[in-house]
Amino acid sequence: MKAKQLTKSILASLTLLLCINGAHAQENITTLIKAGAADVSTLTSAYISPIAKGFGAGMNGGWYNTAKTHGLARFDITLSINAATIPDADKIFDASKLVFQNLKLANAANVEAQTFAGSSSTGNNNAVFQVTGTSPFTNTDTVFTSFASPSGYGIGYSGAPTIQLAVGLLKNTEIMIRYIPTYTAGNYGQIGLMGLGVKHSLKQWIPIVNKLPFDLSAYAGFTKFNLSSDLNLAPDPFTNMKTGKSSLFNDQVLAMTTNAQTYGLILSKKVLMVTVYAGLNYQSSQTTIELKGDYPLTAFEDRSTDINFGKKVIDVLQNPVNVKIEGANGTTATVGGRFKFLFLTVNASKTFGAYPLTSVGLGFNLDLK
Repeated sequence: MKAKQLTKSILASLTLLLCINGAHAQENITTLIKAGAADVSTLTSAYISPIAKGFGAGMNGGWYNTAKTHGLARFDITLSINAATIPDADKIFDASKLVFQNLKLANAANVEAQTFAGSSSTGNNNAVFQVTGTSPFTNTDTVFTSFASPSGYGIGYSGAPTIQLAVGLLKNTEIMIRYIPTYTAGNYGQIGLMGLGVKHSLKQWIPIVNKLPFDLSAYAGFTKFNLSSDLNLAPDPFTNMKTGKSSLFNDQVLAMTTNAQTYGLILSKKVLMVTVYAGLNYQSSQTTIELKGDYPLTAFEDRSTDINFGKKVIDVLQNPVNVKIEGANGTTATVGGRFKFLFLTVNASKTFGAYPLTSVGLGFNLDLK
């Protein structure tokens, strides 16, 4: 069992899916839909936010491993794995601090809720939510369903592997391209990625500095990631559909789009086969999470003329979630090193910020400089 769990963890961390295991994500995200149209976006944002921030930070990593630009038509291809560490404070959230319309805490003392990066097991203080509605018989708020805040996945990091091609142009300028064509990754859904970056030597334009034995460049990088994954939330059993509503609930899709941007300055020094480098960066990212399609929602039938008046019925909730999550935006600092032997490069770096990032890369570099 331990080996199987480890395999799942490695697979989850190396996919471009917010470190989400497909079945686990579907179960937990669809659980949140029980909150209803008024509150599901609030819960979903709180639950997903840390993973989305870490993922955005990961997409902003791995853009460089030297300040030196390629010569004309020289190039390198580098595979990088960028893993952002999620702070412990972001692995849980206080449910009592969220503003709900129809949700209530079953016990005011139990307010702790895991985010997706949180523990895979919940404790005695785990929040339990009650979904309330106005009973047509008593005209008072009545609890008609409840659910526990879902557990996390138990992985305290998020990130994104990237494959990058960098090609030298004129005037010590280098263009960088990231591209993964949209494809179906097993049960994880369809994913795709594209990015464009540029690096330009500043040292060449600064008198006296252009004679010193180091390299200084500016860079900018932009990456876009898309995910589309099928979900499957079935209606509560033994409950009638609301009169006039119908759906097979077979068009449920989790869609995610992340846009990441970074730019900054790079300083590096090469000694023999080793290059040490440092960067001052500004990074930002924005992630949009959508639940598209029809989802079942248990509610009271409040139409007195309906045959199910006063009973629980299944209503159809269409496209219930559309939330935008800002990333761990701000200034970061990077330090790293690269070893180059002939055409093979190996590099590693650490980026310090709100979500610290560790990047390791392996590349083929067709540039003898």
